[in-house]
Amino acid sequence: MPKFQELKRNRRAIKICCGFALWVALSAHLLSAASPQIDAVVSKEVIARIAGLDSPPEPIAEDWLVHHSGRKSGVFRTDQPRELVLDNGLLRRSFLVAPNLGCVEFKQLQSGAALLRSVRPEGRVSFNQKEYNIGGLRGHSVENFLQPNDLARLSADPAAFQFESFSTRPIIARFPWKPRKEWISVPINWPPAGIELQLRFRPPNAAPELPADLRVVVHYEMYDGIPLLCKWMTIENGSQDSIHLTGFTSEILACVEASSQVEELAEPFTPALHVETDFTNCSMHGGKRSNGRGSLDRRPGICNSGQLSPRYEVSVGVSTAPRSERRR
Repeated sequence: MPKFQELKRNRRAIKICCGFALWVALSAHLLSAASPQIDAVVSKEVIARIAGLDSPPEPIAEDWLVHHSGRKSGVFRTDQPRELVLDNGLLRRSFLVAPNLGCVEFKQLQSGAALLRSVRPEGRVSFNQKEYNIGGLRGHSVENFLQPNDLARLSADPAAFQFESFSTRPIIARFPWKPRKEWISVPINWPPAGIELQLRFRPPNAAPELPADLRVVVHYEMYDGIPLLCKWMTIENGSQDSIHLTGFTSEILACVEASSQVEELAEPFTPALHVETDFTNCSMHGGKRSNGRGSLDRRPGICNSGQLSPRYEVSVGVSTAPRSERRR
């Protein structure tokens, strides 16, 4: 893994990739651009924008591998005025946007299986060797599961990057692609159909060492007709100050237990997520057995609380980062 580059006010883009999937895949980019300052709280305009969204349609009932429902990916609201929903009828990821942004639901809609047991930050970044959470909420009484009545008790971490706004757009092609007709049975659209959601975060007030115009943008792409999403982050420095990105973790999930095991198993069960990363090289997947690449971490230590296992050895976490960044 090469050294992370110095982030300055310029137009060069340095791509640093890491991934996650349910299918889910992730990347991280470094960019530079000017960005305005905002207040410390989520604005009333953000809440009003969410209130103006539609409610999500009913989940898709047909087998998505056999039938094409025509259902489009979109951003929606719920009865909770602070909740923003990314949904394509097969997969749903919901975020509470205040007092800070945190993912409060990750669900496979056809089976109804909930994948989260508690809230974690959207990711982490390290600038000049100091680490900062990106969003996240705290205050869980227990971390075995999430219920709607828990949301009112959650609070923001003042030392984390704070959510300020969101935006959406159609998916943009990342690179030119020429389909080989002899390899495919039906025409394929490029870029794929779906929606991109951008979540914008500003530095915490408790971090005066960071430029006020520094922004972290978390990107999600959700695709039509498949339980798949992609996630990456971009970092924008709109100031004249130089800053070093010294590390990042692009996804952190505390998942439900895949099994109620209390003893050692030859092959431990892991959360029902298939994960691919841009750090997967010379292998079929990004896990620990991927020729030592190790960008995917499923260690139990990501979320120990509330496990049935008395030794807290069940893998209930998913974390993606460059190998040198794997920690918790």
